[in-house]
Amino acid sequence: MMMVDSVVNVTSYLWIGKDKDGQEVIKWFMKASDQGYAPAQTNLGYCYDHGVGLDRDEKEACRLYALAASQGYAQAQFNLSICYYSGKGVDAKDNSESMKWVRLAVAQNNTHALIRLGNLYQHIDHNNDGDGALVEKDYAEALRLYRIAAKHSDSIQGGGNNIDINDDGHACDDGRFNVAACYEHGVGVEMDPTEAIKMYRLLAKKGYKLARRALHRLQVE
Repeated sequence: MMMVDSVVNVTSYLWIGKDKDGQEVIKWFMKASDQGYAPAQTNLGYCYDHGVGLDRDEKEACRLYALAASQGYAQAQFNLSICYYSGKGVDAKDNSESMKWVRLAVAQNNTHALIRLGNLYQHIDHNNDGDGALVEKDYAEALRLYRIAAKHSDSIQGGGNNIDINDDGHACDDGRFNVAACYEHGVGVEMDPTEAIKMYRLLAKKGYKLARRALHRLQVE
């Protein structure tokens, strides 16, 4: 049986190279996934979820996320929470399951999950099912989660040689942008436009488009 480490090394080489959407990467994701390797299951699930190199299949995507999530892989836990939130790929929407999995991912400082839960604390979300808000509004908790997300630039893929195609490279910047917006609007903290502008400028220098728009809206550079 091929060692998982070999599969990971080959897949990493291909992914970093020019075959990001090619069948060769998919083949190696499948090999590692068949051996129960959670990052590969998550990546293969993502490919099915978004139609990357494969026909889109939300049910298969969620099945793979569930396999990886059950092993404690944070990004899969986050992705599975979205499946249950939306009802896509699962039997039905399930807010309780969605919240369970997003909180498990947050406990591992998964950046996407931290921002997602922060958004839920900041904005009332009934998920259109009449069951009430998913969480009680709590601006201070939202800001706390955004701040953690801003500090964990490598928490999506979990470090090591894992290649996580969920990582768009901007997750920690998303956290920083949310912190800046909290300072601008006084969400969970005393309003401080100066601090907000300082943070927006740092993000804008990195090419973060939302920060550039915020500076334009505030009529500063």
